[in-house]
Amino acid sequence: MFLFTKTRWEVEMGTEKCVHNKRQKYTQGAVCRFCGERFDTVKKVPILSLNNVEVRFGRYPNRELYLPIDQLAFKDLKEGLFNIIKFNYNTNEDLVKLLILKGILKDFNTNAILYISYFPYSRMDRFNGDYSFSLRPICHFINSLKFIKVIVREPHSPVIGKLINNFEEDPWCLKHIKTATVLSGSSSIFFPDYGARERYYTNDLDIPIAYGKKKRDFKSGILSEDYTIVGDVKMDVLIVDDLCSRGGTFILATKELHKANPYLRRVSLLVSYCEENVFTGDIFNYIDKIYTSSESGLIHPRITLLY
Repeated sequence: MFLFTKTRWEVEMGTEKCVHNKRQKYTQGAVCRFCGERFDTVKKVPILSLNNVEVRFGRYPNRELYLPIDQLAFKDLKEGLFNIIKFNYNTNEDLVKLLILKGILKDFNTNAILYISYFPYSRMDRFNGDYSFSLRPICHFINSLKFIKVIVREPHSPVIGKLINNFEEDPWCLKHIKTATVLSGSSSIFFPDYGARERYYTNDLDIPIAYGKKKRDFKSGILSEDYTIVGDVKMDVLIVDDLCSRGGTFILATKELHKANPYLRRVSLLVSYCEENVFTGDIFNYIDKIYTSSESGLIHPRITLLY
């Protein structure tokens, strides 16, 4: 018989609300057997916003898009005024929406700074003989729109900075790493690979750090079990990286962290963007808490959105 016991997080927060026992399997569409809450709740986040106002599109019967210009987002546009477009990519159609919006700005004889919370196709950043270099044409498309500046939050690939004109990086994780460390009560920080260590380690981090050495098959995306840890692993660890999909890297890292420190109590995760796919994997059976950006739009008792 399955017996319910409070999770450590629930005891520490002093709340009677069910936060879902870790022994349950977190799968897409699953419902907690204790409180009836769905595990995978997603809050709608605007795909495009102009000067912090959502841009809404209409659709013709044949599914083609149109953009009404009598909406609030266009009320304050003036000639020569620099505007800010925030782009939260979700599907390929969103690229068409961006193209249409930029065309409207050109009609108004103005331009904009583009802020991209997650750069599309950033995983396909090279030609390997079996898969196309899909990132390159996407970068060429963005360049063709001729924005004043393109700010990319935590670009997953360094190739983006080499291909995008007027590029600027937003180091989101560096801005939030101390906050997540305090919120999670972590006593050490772990970088899942050497690249993350080079990217996020600074002298301001006054707690012990460690990092992992991993090997991934580029064609299949499968991680090798040959994963080693270098550094000091304390009892409460915060993993820091840029992106979380189903969480395979972090699951493997957590298993090895427990081997490195048998007294490990809690593992938390800080990522700049967390995909909805996180609900299709087993990451919640290994990670106590995920801290990510508000643009992820994920609502879950063990996910905290940072602004």
